[in-house]
Amino acid sequence: MFRASFLISLLFFGLASLPAAACGVRTDCEVQNGNYRIYLPESWTNGDGGLADPSVPRGAVLFFHGWKGSSGSTMNNRRLREAASDLGIALVAPNGVDGAWSYPQSPVVERDGLAYTQAVLDDLEQRFGIRSERVMAAGFSLGGSMVWNLSCYLGDQFAGFSPIAGTFWVPLPTSCPSDVPNLIHYHGTKDGTFPLAGRSVANGRFQQGDTLRSLDMWKSQGTCETEEPQLTISGALHCERRSACGGGVLELCLHDGGHIYRADWIKRSWKILASIKGW
Repeated sequence: MFRASFLISLLFFGLASLPAAACGVRTDCEVQNGNYRIYLPESWTNGDGGLADPSVPRGAVLFFHGWKGSSGSTMNNRRLREAASDLGIALVAPNGVDGAWSYPQSPVVERDGLAYTQAVLDDLEQRFGIRSERVMAAGFSLGGSMVWNLSCYLGDQFAGFSPIAGTFWVPLPTSCPSDVPNLIHYHGTKDGTFPLAGRSVANGRFQQGDTLRSLDMWKSQGTCETEEPQLTISGALHCERRSACGGGVLELCLHDGGHIYRADWIKRSWKILASIKGW
């Protein structure tokens, strides 16, 4: 009896001594309507496993996985983790419901995706000291569509957005409650899964949106149309950037590939955002 009581007490005090942020790459961080995982660069931690120098501003990328992905699959992507480490920021992996995201016009409605994302942002600040003004939302395919909707409906909660191979679904919003964001979109000209012009899915019950029309929505809402777009070539990317009247940028980067993403594109977007923000 004494031995059992001693072991129970030891277990209790051991659990009680764990830090509040005891979640990470392999362990879920629980929020009210879901969970997420997080990778922290080594520069953030001290010898005791806690967070070092909490006064230093911390940045993060929220990466929304594609169809049938998960927070675990995001964390298993070594290149994503390496990109975050190189930038000295956290990689945050939100977790969809059964591998899907819910947003206006999405083919799957499992939960309020906007409320879930807000819960993740709130938890990141409370648990890790990551404030939303230094967070960039990125995502691939269905996750890219999620990011487009975040730019529209929660735009003031992020520093910027980097969607890849996914945009609004039909009907597209005619305007958004958020101001024109810093948004850098990547898409393959040979993408057959989510073509630039979109396509019908589920026997025509749902329609992927047109990427150019989605950008036009933002342009009509506040871009300085008198300015000529800036054309650049960055490796395999051919990019067209427009400066928004509020000081941000809208950029479309095309490549001649299919339905793919590269960690380097997210890294590139963060560096552009950091330059805009003066970080």
